[in-house]
Amino acid sequence: MTTTRPHDDPFVTALSTTLSRYLWRSFTPRLLSRIVLAQWDRLAVERLLADVPGASAGTWHEVVPTPAEDPRADALEAHLAARPWKHLTATALGRQLLALLDDAPR
Repeated sequence: MTTTRPHDDPFVTALSTTLSRYLWRSFTPRLLSRIVLAQWDRLAVERLLADVPGASAGTWHEVVPTPAEDPRADALEAHLAARPWKHLTATALGRQLLALLDDAPR
């Protein structure tokens, strides 16, 4: 991981807010990965629409995990499975996983 994002990064903040609604430490690495990716996708849509005059992503009521077979979850799941992530804060976890997503080929 080469990327370091500040604690107040929009993705980190959004992910921390989302995770705070759940007992996320009880999630499997796969489910957590899918929620992280859903939040990542949501922010990508918001960034894209921010450049379109008059467009809005609307109100997001809940984060729906990406499909179980989402191949992007593999790297996040492997990262989580290899580390003691349950002791991290949601912010620290978000920063780690964001670094992985930033470094991933697109």
